[in-house]
Amino acid sequence: MQFDSIQGCPWSGWIVSPTAFCEANLCAWIRQPANTWSNIAFILVGVLIFKRTRSGSDSHFSGLGWVAIATGIGSFFYHASESRVGAIADYLGMYLGSSYMLTTNIHRFTGWGTRVRILIFWSVTGVTLGLMVFNDELARVVYGFTGFVSCLALESAIYFRNRNTRRAAHYQWLGAVWVCFGFAYLVWKLDEARILCNPANHFFNGHALWHVLNAVALYLLFSYYRQFTFPGKQQHRKSEHAL
Repeated sequence: MQFDSIQGCPWSGWIVSPTAFCEANLCAWIRQPANTWSNIAFILVGVLIFKRTRSGSDSHFSGLGWVAIATGIGSFFYHASESRVGAIADYLGMYLGSSYMLTTNIHRFTGWGTRVRILIFWSVTGVTLGLMVFNDELARVVYGFTGFVSCLALESAIYFRNRNTRRAAHYQWLGAVWVCFGFAYLVWKLDEARILCNPANHFFNGHALWHVLNAVALYLLFSYYRQFTFPGKQQHRKSEHAL
């Protein structure tokens, strides 16, 4: 257990969970300004999703707006404090996102109802968050597994089952999600490796761009999901090509 030893600075005395990214820490309530304020992008995406789901057949996807906002708040707190509590809040947003994708694709594959989806969603989120408190590495393994199941295994199974039917999905938006995420991951690794790096730049940097691009990817994921109607059978939406 490691405590912050920088006396006289905000967050001193808190259990720390140091970041591995380029931006240097400040002795301030917001230690990493660029890495912190860039999370506003998630909150803006959440608000935009709420606006798009206020009415109509895709209102059931408003939950993705809450996921976006929770992700933004958790990551904001973590990069502002670099605390252990902040790290857990940061991972909570990611766990909510992976659980949402998992339960959405489970419904698309099985047609299970709302109660079952809610049970699976909170069970998976609770297990991964509980593991995060006690065992970081195991929590990351579970997170990676749920991501693999939802993003690759289930999506592939749905594709091969429906590819020659009227229920076949349109994958343009999903492809855009992965292009955006792939570029974001590249930037993240370059920042972490100190290749794309200026520690004194507290305005914008590689990890800040990672946040912005992931927020964009989350909105693209919402655009992909809009073609599906819940509850009931999967249906194609004519408006799925429009943002």
